[in-house]
Formats: sequence, structure tokens, C-alpha cells
Amino acid sequence: LVVPTIAQDNFRLINDLAYVIDGHETQTLDIYLPSHYDDPLAIILMVHGGGFIAGDKIEMQGASEHYASLGYAVIAPNYRLAPDFIYPSAHADVFCALAWTLAHAEDYNLDPSRLFFMGESAGANIVALLATIDDPNTLLDACDYELPETLDIQAVFALYMPVDLSSCDCQLAKRLASVYLDVELSDWADIESQALWQSASILNKLDKNDPPFYLIHGANDFLVPVSESVSFASHYQSIGGNIDLIVFEGANHGFFTTISSVYTQEALRTIDGWLEDF
Repeated sequence: LVVPTIAQDNFRLINDLAYVIDGHETQTLDIYLPSHYDDPLAIILMVHGGGFIAGDKIEMQGASEHYASLGYAVIAPNYRLAPDFIYPSAHADVFCALAWTLAHAEDYNLDPSRLFFMGESAGANIVALLATIDDPNTLLDACDYELPETLDIQAVFALYMPVDLSSCDCQLAKRLASVYLDVELSDWADIESQALWQSASILNKLDKNDPPFYLIHGANDFLVPVSESVSFASHYQSIGGNIDLIVFEGANHGFFTTISSVYTQEALRTIDGWLEDF
């Protein structure tokens, strides 16, 4: 098997590694590594958004190159998308991608004791659930690998994260979530649909011993209003969790996929500053 590798001055990229044996074509990941390193590398799991119906790991290329150039190993997975694959397929795939990564840590000289999660939009929701669920292996039935009982998650960096969409009158976001949940938007308020969404809600899984969360959200977000991050931060702080929220005035949804965006550059500087604490 020849694995495509792209080498740059500050990093190298290994493309399209399958994390499921004989899996779906989207069940692949990219690994970004510094060009030169000796010690085992801290890991950043970098997850794209797209409302669970679209998106691709290539959208995280700019941020992934940035952190590989700073000395991190960045794991950027693709995952199966709705409507063909409904909840919890996307979450289960990212969980499996992480399990694959940890199983191959020695192959790439990775340090599983220094694990960071980063995601935007739906990807932020996925990594937040991974960081807060009591037993992630409950979503790994179809995975060839298992996760350890305890993950050494140092921090979660979540950009414009949909939490449970209960804080907002956000019909487009709810429509996307309905496709992933396989329920009709018109049935959003019925007991069965609410029970399903609440079972997937990060708020119902948080406890004070979960990792630190660092949130970034645009004040002008048309899709996932900033109230989602505000409600999450308020709840986590109320139970004793470690939380920080930065609101970018003027920023809309989805900016992190464009590396040249002034908001992306500000987000990277902000996250770089947070990372200095670890």
C-alpha cells in the first residue's frame, strides 16, 4: 500500500488513511506532522463542520497546516453524512478515527497523554460529545478499535458550536439537525423527537470533571446564534467547569474554513494563546 504524502518546509501531510477496514469511502483521515521532530507529538483532533450533511476534512487544511507547523500532530477525519447516514453515524466515525489514531500512536510518534480537540460547527458538537460522554465505546460497535477508559483530553476548542438548539429560534440549523436525527422538522416539538435530541445533547452529559472548554463564536452568526455558546458556557460554569468564551464582533458562521479570513487569523491567535497554558 502506497500512502500519498505531501511534504512542505514546515510540515508533511499523509492523505486518506482508512480508519475502518473495508469501510465507507468517507471513513478516512489525514495526518499533518511537523517536518522535523524528535519527541512524541501532542495530538490535535481537527473536525470539520457542515451541518452533518456536508463538509470535508480539506476545509480544515489551513488550520491543520498551522498547528503542524507549530509542532503538533493534527488528525483531520472525514465522516459519513446525512441523509444517507443518520445519528449517531458522524459522531461514531470521529470516535473511531480517534481510536485508530491512538492504536497507531507509536507508528507516528504521537503522545496520547497530550490530546486536544478542535472543531467547527457540527464538528465542534462532535468533539464536545466525545469529550463529555461517559463511555465513548458505546458508539464504537462498528469500529475495529476501542478507546481507553480514560482519555487524556487537555482541552476542547469549539468554534460556533451548535449545542442543542434550544436557546434559539434557528430554523435552518434545526432543519439540518432534523435531517441528521431523521425526524421531520414539523415534529421537532413532539415528545419522541425531543427525547432523541436531548439524548444527544452535550448539556446532559457535562460534569465539572470534563476537560476545559474554549469557545469562539461570531456575534453575527446567521446559522447557529451566539446564544448557543453563551448557554453552554453559563451551564458549564454553573456546575464548576473550566470555560472561556470569546465573541468576535461582526463574525458570521463558518469563517474558520477560510485561512485568509481576518476572523480565522484572530481565532488562531486566540487558540495559540490558550495552548500556551498546556
